[in-house]
Amino acid sequence: MKSLIRFLKKAIWISSILFFLVQFNSSPLSAQQNISTSSIFSHIVKNNGYIDTTCTLTISSLERTVLTYYTITIPQTDITPDIFSITGNKPLEATVYNRNNATDILIDLENSIVSDTNPQKIRITYSYTYDDQTILNLISKITDTDTTQVSITYPKSFGEVNWISDQTESEKQDDNNYILNIHSPDSTSIKLIFDQGIVYKFDISKSFNNQSDIATQYELLIPQDSEFQKIIIENISTQPTQAILDNNLNYLLIFTVDPQTQMDVKISGYVVMEYHKYYPSFETPHYDNRNIYWSIENKQIEKVDEYLESKRIVDNAVDTDKLLKYLYTYTIDTLTPSASSTTLSGGTREGSIEILRDPINCTPEDYADVLKTILNYYGIPSIYTIGYISDISNYQENGMFHYWIQAYDGEEWLILDPYLEDYSKVSLFGREQFDHISILNRIYEPISPTLPYYSDNDIRFEYISDSNTIYSPQGNLSLSLEPYSILNKYLHGSIYLENTGNTVLTGVEFLDSNLDINQYIDYVSNSTNAILLPHMNKRINFYIPFNNLEEDMIFTSANIKNGIKTVQSELLSTNYSIAKHTGYETVVKALSATIFLIFLGAVYLIINKVVYKK
Repeated sequence: MKSLIRFLKKAIWISSILFFLVQFNSSPLSAQQNISTSSIFSHIVKNNGYIDTTCTLTISSLERTVLTYYTITIPQTDITPDIFSITGNKPLEATVYNRNNATDILIDLENSIVSDTNPQKIRITYSYTYDDQTILNLISKITDTDTTQVSITYPKSFGEVNWISDQTESEKQDDNNYILNIHSPDSTSIKLIFDQGIVYKFDISKSFNNQSDIATQYELLIPQDSEFQKIIIENISTQPTQAILDNNLNYLLIFTVDPQTQMDVKISGYVVMEYHKYYPSFETPHYDNRNIYWSIENKQIEKVDEYLESKRIVDNAVDTDKLLKYLYTYTIDTLTPSASSTTLSGGTREGSIEILRDPINCTPEDYADVLKTILNYYGIPSIYTIGYISDISNYQENGMFHYWIQAYDGEEWLILDPYLEDYSKVSLFGREQFDHISILNRIYEPISPTLPYYSDNDIRFEYISDSNTIYSPQGNLSLSLEPYSILNKYLHGSIYLENTGNTVLTGVEFLDSNLDINQYIDYVSNSTNAILLPHMNKRINFYIPFNNLEEDMIFTSANIKNGIKTVQSELLSTNYSIAKHTGYETVVKALSATIFLIFLGAVYLIINKVVYKK
């Protein structure tokens, strides 16, 4: 009998071990894997400084499953949620675990039965405070759970949304509130910026150390105006020797540093993110198959053509906007992003041919090179841009340097960031991207100009939530003439222009003159690409032949420009007095010539007499 008992104990013990091993080594096709979840978020923003958030979580399973506990993670801290079973119409017990950047909630589902036809619906509600009503950051996802809809209700007193980080499906309003609906949000949170616009403060700090024995010039690029941003200059510690607008539409400052001298330059200002007409029409860069960065092989071009044909783009008569969109999607579909290259510090720049040969682990620079190349090939105006992406879109906590493309679709300019779309899996085409701050443009050459900034120590951008800065382009114009001299063949005058505003003036044009003053400007001393920073000035000299003067007044309409936009117009005029058509000038000039000849004759006779005597 004892032997039988020992045998049964041993059998039970061995069976337990075998059962444990089977369970331990079994395929993880458990009930948890058959479970699917989705959520709907509703945020109600109140005037009293609180936000009421409701998350409706739906849990279903392909197989009939009993759930005792279920854990969710909300990427938000310092919340005290209430849990309610909509299916069971009763509150549920939950244990809350606060972590550094999220909250874990262990929900007691009390052995609820879940199936495909009998999902469990749970409502999670909580409130929290906000400090700044000009910018809100609202959670839109539970970790590892798809969100199908987000509703955001906020008071009309906040004003309209100036920028939102996700695509809005619909906008409604009632007597007191605006209501936004977002379908299937792209990111974990949705950021809203209200009313006053998006403004960044920038600070540039650069040192030029000239150790040579001669004066040397150094170049410095500053953020430039574009179709998407306006530049305000607040302070420049040292005025540059010269400031120019280069052929890539960059603002280039030139500083002259004396021998054995160090110059510290500090520039501060603001970038106002706002659409405005700025770019002049420029010739589409000629596609050059000898360019090692912006050219591709014939067989690679054939693949692009095949892709376009698959999208029913079969000839060049197609609308530019459609062609542009499919060249953009071709870049995304062909390349694979590197997860470790979200800053300027990428790998070796290989050029489009090598990138398309091996389109794996591509950097932002690779994406920009390929897209710029095929845009050039198909004749679409584009700009290769190096700049900075701010932290308002949550791509990276502190922002990052980055590469992207600006392209013209036939009606307007667009920001195209194929790397960021491919990397983040967020649809960006046609979206407002006021987180992209342009620093440097390249239109014609793939390697110049070079970026003078490589860290936050050189240039820093900071979002300003309560900026009262006003974009104020202003100038002071005057027209003056040199005193009249009958011995001169020309009437010499100048137009004085001073930048009295807080932005960059890129030029001045003269229209509606009683004579075309543009014909008489001295372009040797007046460079057409010179720009004026605040407090800078210049004189535009002109020389008008007296024979072309028919009136006793010179007048012209002067338009001060920022890009193609006229920011100020002024009528300039001045009088002059010259004896006309009397023949007096001819008599005086003849008399002067006669006196000069008599003087030369006298000198000749004296010299001749001295030589003869010797």
